[in-house]
Amino acid sequence: MEARAILETGVVTAGCISLGTYLQDRANKPFQLHCLGFLSCSYILVLLNQLVPQFNPDLKRTDAARRLYRTKADPGIWCCALLPLAYVGYGIQAGSIPVLETCFLLFTIPLTLVHYNASNLTQMAGALQLLWLRSYLIQQDAFSLGIFGVICVMYFLLLTKLPELFPKSFTEGEVTVVLQLFLTVILSLTLGVLKGDVDIQDDLSSGEKLALVAFEGVLLGTIKFWMARQLTSGRATPLFYLTFSTTTLTVVLPLLYQAFGSSFITDILNFILKNSVRTKLLISWTVLIGLSVVIVYVRNASAAGGRVSNQRKLFHLVMIAVYVPGLVMDPSFLWTSSVIALGVMVILEVIRLDSVWPLGVILKKNYRVFVDSQDQGEIILTPLYLLLGLFLPLWIVPRDNLDSTDLRLYAGVLSLGVGDTMASVGGTYLGRHQWPGSKKTIVGTCFAIISQLVALYGLSKLGVAVLFWQSIQAVFLTSLLEALTSQIDNLVLPLYMFCLLSILPT
Repeated sequence: MEARAILETGVVTAGCISLGTYLQDRANKPFQLHCLGFLSCSYILVLLNQLVPQFNPDLKRTDAARRLYRTKADPGIWCCALLPLAYVGYGIQAGSIPVLETCFLLFTIPLTLVHYNASNLTQMAGALQLLWLRSYLIQQDAFSLGIFGVICVMYFLLLTKLPELFPKSFTEGEVTVVLQLFLTVILSLTLGVLKGDVDIQDDLSSGEKLALVAFEGVLLGTIKFWMARQLTSGRATPLFYLTFSTTTLTVVLPLLYQAFGSSFITDILNFILKNSVRTKLLISWTVLIGLSVVIVYVRNASAAGGRVSNQRKLFHLVMIAVYVPGLVMDPSFLWTSSVIALGVMVILEVIRLDSVWPLGVILKKNYRVFVDSQDQGEIILTPLYLLLGLFLPLWIVPRDNLDSTDLRLYAGVLSLGVGDTMASVGGTYLGRHQWPGSKKTIVGTCFAIISQLVALYGLSKLGVAVLFWQSIQAVFLTSLLEALTSQIDNLVLPLYMFCLLSILPT
């Protein structure tokens, strides 16, 4: 029996019980109550999946069964409940939950359990759960239900295909979070655009149009590139430029024309340079990017072939310097910029992975020294997860509701930028006693808690709504999870803290 895994499960369960207790009193619509009931039953199944193998080692997933996943981490199936909890928690507080997107996220939990534990009991429980929200699904039109069904099937199939494409890059839990995020966006876009509920030109703001075009362009370009690489034996560099240039001509430019009209270049420039605030933000972000490049170059030159450890946390501080001023000064512009930044990061990783000239070799050389021990596969995900972790709260909250005084939007800043960074520094220099089965130290966790409490006090002085006991609880439990989890904390900590902060009023 592994003490660390038991403690990790206990921390996650404590957070879920706390969240469910608060939300039960605030759920005032039948669909909200049904969602909470679905989540409660789903988490009981997740809990059994987590704990039973700890007491009966014969039921643990063997090394052969986990050959495609990160071997230095637990399966972490509990991660599949994080995004549904965050989505439902915020939706109940805000008073509105989209039915199909929420049903999809809820259904991913039993689908995940059936996929990784295809016992008769699990399949029966999963089938019964799929009937739970049947009355809300049959109210939808045939087209919406068809798209919903296709996305659910894609999720189940990709649970197998994604680890096969990128072995050793994920745990079972991490791949569920990535697929939930990706397919929820696809479902929302498909329902909104193809059904005609959303007119790109008239119903979306300039920032939303730009983000939509960037997302679709990068997504389709990347998929086309990988398909071309699988179907041909051609060199990566010409294929890369061919696929992305054709995507630009056949997808991006027509979408820009549809969204903005013939003057799309002028309109985009007007959006970016709308006022002096955005100009200042762009200048400061450019300086920070330049500073990051210098840091990478200097550390790579001085590392002498080895890896740096705490120096990686410098990028956490750089990201805070990007995120916080943007959120305070212009959250709408930060939202658009974050989507585009994610697209740029994906393209850079494709270039690095396939050594695309001229940046591929340079990126491989300079990334190497900052690779985390958790990056076992070919793709390096910790930088992408850092960006995802910081900006996930910004994407969960509807764009029209973004408010710099909402503590939920600082979940990534608190958990990663402050807590994780200070835990690493304090644990490295002062830590002696480690948590059971973990390399993290008790002193490091104390540093994380104290630093986040100080940050909360500073945020309260800046006008952010900080509810004392609820915020302390979120900090305490998130810091414990950071110390005990074997999942990549850049991905799971912000989501977990956002769930705990969902109890705050909107």
